[in-house]
Amino acid sequence: MRLRVASSTVFALLLHVAGPAQAEPEAAACVDAHARAQLERNGGHFRASKDQLLVCADPACPALVRRDCIGWLDDLSQSMPSIVVVGRQADGRDVSGVELSVDGKPAGVLDGKPIEIDPGDHALACRAPDGRTTETRVVISAAERERGIVCSFPAEARPLPRPAPHTPASAPAPSAKLPVAVWILGGAGVVAAGFAGYFYIRAFSRDRELRGTCAPDCSAGDAGDLRTLHRAGDVASLVAVLSAGGALVIGLTSRPSPRHARLDLGPASARLVGRF
Repeated sequence: MRLRVASSTVFALLLHVAGPAQAEPEAAACVDAHARAQLERNGGHFRASKDQLLVCADPACPALVRRDCIGWLDDLSQSMPSIVVVGRQADGRDVSGVELSVDGKPAGVLDGKPIEIDPGDHALACRAPDGRTTETRVVISAAERERGIVCSFPAEARPLPRPAPHTPASAPAPSAKLPVAVWILGGAGVVAAGFAGYFYIRAFSRDRELRGTCAPDCSAGDAGDLRTLHRAGDVASLVAVLSAGGALVIGLTSRPSPRHARLDLGPASARLVGRF
């Protein structure tokens, strides 16, 4: 290889001496690319070597230089490794629009086509359109063709579920239990009604008895007894009516208002309602 590089240098000097002045820059560039292509190939920089070989294989280059470069370019094409990189979700779905970087240098957007790469150890970085990134390292061998590499992206970030709107607890159903005062007054009314019935029955019986014995000349005491029984019945009747009326009023006023039962305005409103 050193002999080839030296021969290229000598060939460039000969062109410089013998060639016309207007051909010197073009011939020198061809010879320089001829030499650099060999150095890059020996250093494992296949892509850089290919770039130089394309220069010296141009038809405008001297025939001797161009012949070598065309042959070397064909050999390099057989040895040039390539990779096919794809982006995928964690669930296996493909990701489009992924940007690839090789060893920190942009390598374009993944489109499923093979990408030529130098043999050796490389760091690949993929970036999805939504900003997710993933990195991997690979070791590529010479002549390894279209090696498949998958950039596996983590699961997409999903928005957190919205909390359910707060629904205030519904007001407890009004209790059907009656106040104790209702039971007391109701019981007193029943007892008073019983006494009233008793006194009225006694008065009716006493009146019939007096009519059959001494009427109309009954004594003042007999007449007083009859009046007492009637008054006791009247008092007992009045107590029964008042007790029943009180029980009814308390029972009706202790039931919750339908408006308050439907609306739940919170503790403060409950205290306010309680004042009324």
